[in-house]
Order: sequence, then C-alpha cells, then structure tokens
Amino acid sequence: MSAKGRSLSIEDIKGILDFEYWKPEDDDTYIDSKSFDVNRVYPYMYYFEEYSSVDGERRERGNGLAKSEQDKLYPLESYNNYEASISLDPIKTNWNKEFLHKNFVNTYYYSILFKDIESQWLASRSVDFNDDSVLFGMQIMKENVISQYTLCSSDVTESLPEAKGFPVRPMVEIDLSKVNIDTKSNSGISKDDAFTLEAK
Repeated sequence: MSAKGRSLSIEDIKGILDFEYWKPEDDDTYIDSKSFDVNRVYPYMYYFEEYSSVDGERRERGNGLAKSEQDKLYPLESYNNYEASISLDPIKTNWNKEFLHKNFVNTYYYSILFKDIESQWLASRSVDFNDDSVLFGMQIMKENVISQYTLCSSDVTESLPEAKGFPVRPMVEIDLSKVNIDTKSNSGISKDDAFTLEAK
C-alpha cells in the first residue's frame, strides 16, 4: 500500500464542497487586482508564484508555483524582503469564505475539518491588498471561516500581528487501487467507528 503524508491545503477543501455552493468557474479570487507604485516590498517567494507581477512582469497560470506548491527549499536569502523598482500589480488570491454543514458533499466533512480545532494553518499561500499595501500570507481555518493570515506587507512600516503557533492538520494520500476499504462493519463517521483499510 503506497501512502504519502502532507498538510491539508485549500485544494483539499474545494474538492469536498457541494458544487451548488461553490463552482470552480465562479471562484471570486484571481479577479481583483490593483497597482502599487509605492509600498513595493515583497517576499522572495512571491516572485515565483502564478499571477505574481513585479515591475510589469506577470506570471500567468501554469507559469509559476500554485498556491499550495513548493518545488524546493529556498535558500537563506529567501528570508529577505525585496523591493520592486517600479510597481507591484497583485491579483487577489485570498479565499475568504464562511462554511456551514450544508456546503459540503457530506456533512461529516464539516465535523472532521472544524470540530475541536479553533485555528489551523493550511499549506496554501495567498495574496490580498488594502488601499495602501499588498498583504502576503497563508490561508488559515479559524472556527468555520477560511481566510488569510498576513505574514508580510509591502508597507514595511505597517504593524503586523505576531506569529502564531497554529496547529497543522496532517493528512495521508493513499493509492486506493492498492487497498480494500471495509465500509460495512463501521460507519466511518468518527475515529472510534472508522472504516478498515487492508492492502490488496
């Protein structure tokens, strides 16, 4: 049985939503944009992401790192901030939504994701902005809302929140062609009544 461990991402959440609530083509991110010719500081990683725009050079979809993608460990200089010479022209990728049980294809997903955890990181970067600066951060799940936690601002004088030690939700991907899942013995709705997986 092959398995891969990783952190929960924004794509995982989208993959279990009821399409009556959310359709990929109706995603309201990747639409709003704004140009900043002042407050032009950005984190190293931003330059390599899809939809990033530094000094008029924009990376289109498929020509950069997706929100939950990281191809390597970046060097020490990646911890430094960089400043655009002319402008930053960000596209908003922050996915800010509130959820109810009915928004998921199976209401148990809501309980699994949000029950007993006040706040947690998602392994997905995001960009937002206000009137004065670009905000770079990570998506978080807090109570029943997914939003951005800002870690860096293009206005380096802006006061940012202190770093938080939110938990990370791990998950395991399993190649289902190599396992048998016993769905008859248990209901699968809780850890005490979980399905049984056996290698073929």
